[in-house]
Amino acid sequence: MNSDTDEGMEINREYMLEMERSLRQVNIDYQQVGFYQSTYLNTHCDRNFLDSVFDYLEEMNEAIALIYDPLKTKLGNLSIRAFKLSVSAFKLYKEDKEFTAEMLRDNKLTYENLFVEIPVVIKNSSMTNVLLCELDTVQDNTSFFTLPTSSYLEKSIQLLLGGLDEINQDLQKINNHQRNVISSRHQ
Repeated sequence: MNSDTDEGMEINREYMLEMERSLRQVNIDYQQVGFYQSTYLNTHCDRNFLDSVFDYLEEMNEAIALIYDPLKTKLGNLSIRAFKLSVSAFKLYKEDKEFTAEMLRDNKLTYENLFVEIPVVIKNSSMTNVLLCELDTVQDNTSFFTLPTSSYLEKSIQLLLGGLDEINQDLQKINNHQRNVISSRHQ
């Protein structure tokens, strides 16, 4: 079983090397600098994302994570953001990968300073700019003033309902715990 895994990893490694050679031959940047993730409405900040960012930073000191939001982009605003783990969060994670909310609080790490956002600048060639200007004149300008699409609203509501369900479950656990404490005090 272990030899199958090693063989599969070797095949993947050979494929990656061959792909890098092919990209180099057509003069395309082939060096890996991080990873890309597509998420809806900034729902990327979870444990898996944190683990992935840490793993890439451990391998490459300057690794970043690119986050793309297709729903925001569909509304006409290109949504690409880049993040990397803050230095203090990296040190804490390196010391103990199973850190808790108390550890984050003690080290004064919050959602705002857990990750460092890196500004993303996208530059187009002159020919691309000309094409975009031509497409802009052809396109109906009233499309920018329409309300969000139904898929955007539907996804927003789904995420809100999911969050409300989690809050409701937590409240039920707290209420059960309080009842148990009160009943144990009366006995």
